[in-house]
Order: sequence, then structure tokens, then C-alpha cells
Amino acid sequence: MHDCLWTVCADGLFLQSSDNSNSVLVQVVFRTRGFRRFQADKELKLGVKAKSFHEALKHVNKDYSLILKCDDNSDDISLHTFCTNGGPSATFDLHLIDFDRDEVEIPIFDVSCKVSMPTSCFVDVCKQFSTVGDTVTISVKSDFILFESDGNCESGRIKVANYSDIRFPSDSINIDVVKQLQQTYSTCYFRRLLKIAPLANRVDIHIVEELPIAVVFQIDEYSALKTFIAPRL
Repeated sequence: MHDCLWTVCADGLFLQSSDNSNSVLVQVVFRTRGFRRFQADKELKLGVKAKSFHEALKHVNKDYSLILKCDDNSDDISLHTFCTNGGPSATFDLHLIDFDRDEVEIPIFDVSCKVSMPTSCFVDVCKQFSTVGDTVTISVKSDFILFESDGNCESGRIKVANYSDIRFPSDSINIDVVKQLQQTYSTCYFRRLLKIAPLANRVDIHIVEELPIAVVFQIDEYSALKTFIAPRL
């Protein structure tokens, strides 16, 4: 993903980006109440090179605070980072670009299956099937989910079922099936999700027949990262 579209409005800061094949769409949501200070006098659409933004934030960790500023009709977005415990500060002016892709509106559909599980469990499942083959078939049954992958020399099946832990509710696995279905996806996109998995303790998966699967990492009360992966036809 090379180009990102930032939408700044009264509700918060929203990022959208997709790969060149439009097989994957990523959305990042930062609600207004999650900021110490937020001001948006009007809605702005800001195109930014993802690589430039990444390079500017390479040195930033949890001890840093971030200030983003962009004036109306400006050709740049100002990014200021400073360390809260007295470390170095830095300022970058990132050039805005013309975002040549249409903004994608994700319609709301009735979900055929919703899964909520610990991120650690999701990571284990992804690591196991992604080492077998180039595709993974997800089969939604009445009370469990089956992940199947076939390679040249091996095949694998991983079953995920409902699990309730009274002592540690955060370890529970909740599967809500409305309709049984089966869809196939490229495993490479799930491997990429492993890099962002540490952002959240739990992950929600929404599966809709013949539509992209939604993998949602709820970072905190006011922010989330959503990835939509198109099925293989």
C-alpha cells in the first residue's frame, strides 16, 4: 500500500488505503474523544505517501506524543513528535499528494458469521495455515469455524469452536453463526495482519457470503483498525 487518504472531520481522523489489486482495504479510525486536543473547522481530504509517514514515525514509541497540523489549502501536513520524558523532538513537513482513487464506502450487510477471539489465538491460527499453502478456505459450520489449507506437500485443518472462560473472560471465543458458508482467501494477506496484531488484545471477524471478510482490531475505546480482504473467486 503506497498512498493513504486521511479524512479529517468533526468525528475524528480516518485513514483509508488499498493495495494495487483492490483485494485489500485498510481503514483506521481515531475518534475525536481519543485525542487530548482535536480541532477540525471543516472536513479535509488529505493524500499522503504511506512510506513518508512511516519514515517520519520510525523513532516514535509509547513515550512520544504526536501533533498533526494542516491548514486549509496547504500543500503540506506538519507532523511534530516530542518525547514526554525529555527526549528529542522532531518536526516533519510531509507533502500532500493527489489521491487518485475513489474513496470506498463500506456498505452495511447482515453478517453471516461473527467471531470474537483473543488476538493470540488468531495469530496462532494464521501462522499455522499460512505455512501450508497459498490459500485458506474458511468454512462456517453451525457451532465452529474450520480453516483449511492445501499445499504441494501437505494439507492442514484448524478447528475453532466456542470457548467460555469464567475466570478469564478475555480468553473466551464467541462464534455467532447466522448462515453456514464457505469462502477462500489468499493467505498472504493474513500473514500481513500478524504485524499489527499486537495493537489489540482481541480481534473480531465478520464474514459475509461472497463479500470481503472484515478483520477488526479494536485498539481501544476510541480507535480501531479494520482490514477487508476480498475472497478468491
